Amino acid sequence: MKGSNLTVRLFGIETCGLDQKAHYQNVAWPCGIVAAGWLTQLTLGYEIKCLEEGQAGYAAIYGRCYLPSGEDIAKLALEQGMALAARQNGQPIVNAYGLIEEKARSSQTGIWSSNFVHGGVLYRAGEY
Repeated sequence: MKGSNLTVRLFGIETCGLDQKAHYQNVAWPCGIVAAGWLTQLTLGYEIKCLEEGQAGYAAIYGRCYLPSGEDIAKLALEQGMALAARQNGQPIVNAYGLIEEKARSSQTGIWSSNFVHGGVLYRAGEY
């Protein structure tokens, strides 16, 4: 995929939209911008390797992507509360990701410290 114009979406996770806000103690914060900044900081300057997992729309694919160290970027996003495990029929697409999300939820890490809406569902900090 080197030099490709494809957009790669991380397989198995979802996150806030770029214009989305979450609320921490009744103060709005830009969860989408924070997640994008986190990802940029994590990957900037590195060659990221991705394994294709399927089509994600026009000129976009789903991929499992890894840092040069071999760390799974989606897993890191879940651990740090920057993402949610993507689900199909209510179940995580990647079972291990659901467990990682649960841990971040219970420790109120990242997005899980706040109230936010995702997929039409209102999530409230501490109610998991």
